[in-house]
Amino acid sequence: MINLVAIYYENYKKIYDMKRIVLTVLLINFLSPSVKGNSFDTLYVNPNPCDSVTTIHYTISHTDSITLEIFNNLGQATKIFFTKFLMTAGTYSTVYVTDSLPNGFYYVRLKIGSSQKSTKFLKSKGNGVGLIEKTLNVSDFNVYPNPTTSILKIEYQGVKNYIIKDLTGKTIFFIQTNLNEIDLSNLSPGNYILEIYSDKKKLIATKKIIRSQ
Repeated sequence: MINLVAIYYENYKKIYDMKRIVLTVLLINFLSPSVKGNSFDTLYVNPNPCDSVTTIHYTISHTDSITLEIFNNLGQATKIFFTKFLMTAGTYSTVYVTDSLPNGFYYVRLKIGSSQKSTKFLKSKGNGVGLIEKTLNVSDFNVYPNPTTSILKIEYQGVKNYIIKDLTGKTIFFIQTNLNEIDLSNLSPGNYILEIYSDKKKLIATKKIIRSQ
């Protein structure tokens, strides 16, 4: 009886391991481009790893039908931003709030007509990256009060560009100024993403902000 249980367990383990291998191969084939994208098309995620929010950056070299999706390591779609959406050539960015995602690797797939590009990012809650991600060697600064009913103060000196996007990645506010505050009173209450750029259009920080009632 003991030998039969041992044999059954070994056979079950082999079948389970084989299923994992097949699933991994299918996922790789699913995400790998069957037709390579144009060399001028780009796709990357920053910050990576991320904590609660990251931004998907992509460049499209020609007008085409675009699909942007996120998958977990089982090949299950966790987010579909848009499907077969006609977009003109240009550089775009889409904010992805990852608060509710379990830790682990995720895959971004960008379909451009009949071609596609893919990349991956790591969700690692607790590492702090993605709350404020600095790409310049600048001193620490605060964004406060957050939440705010109107005035948002930013402790960073010099000329900068403020861009505010909704959670779909749509830009709803832009200003270039040397002031250290912006007025959000015209925004509807809700969650937004603040991107701060230097006067040379270099990304300094990304921050999730809340416009309260």
